[in-house]
Amino acid sequence: EADLSALTSGRLSLQAIWLTAGEVINWISFHSASTAANAPTNQLFGLYDINRNLLATTANDTTAAWSTNSIKTLKLTSSYTVPTTGLYYIGIMVTATTAVPTLKGLTSLTDTQLHGASPILGGTSSTGLTTSLPNPAAAITVATSQIWGCVS
Repeated sequence: EADLSALTSGRLSLQAIWLTAGEVINWISFHSASTAANAPTNQLFGLYDINRNLLATTANDTTAAWSTNSIKTLKLTSSYTVPTTGLYYIGIMVTATTAVPTLKGLTSLTDTQLHGASPILGGTSSTGLTTSLPNPAAAITVATSQIWGCVS
């Protein structure tokens, strides 16, 4: 695990996740690292299909605290039942007047030829976001790191 500066205020970051048909998703979680959210104004997590279409979103956690080295779990506005086994994306977008949190994840992905091959497993997407997630999300720009996230 590593301390990643994966987030930029108002930009969506996406991470691939394998889901199984019939699985019911109620929550999405991400893990902060050594920097807390400082003066957050909007915090949203979302579930996307492989084509980056928004399937489910959480309520906006707005100014709620997110401290260092802690898991933030947000409830979807409604449960989502996975229709088909395969790759999906979980997304995170935080806006803050001072600092967005750093996230836990993996580094040393130095060869974009492999992890940049389709489907891209993680990276940044839509920018200029504030109070809602995009549908669909913009194309993914390959990152040299992968953020940790999960669903339940």
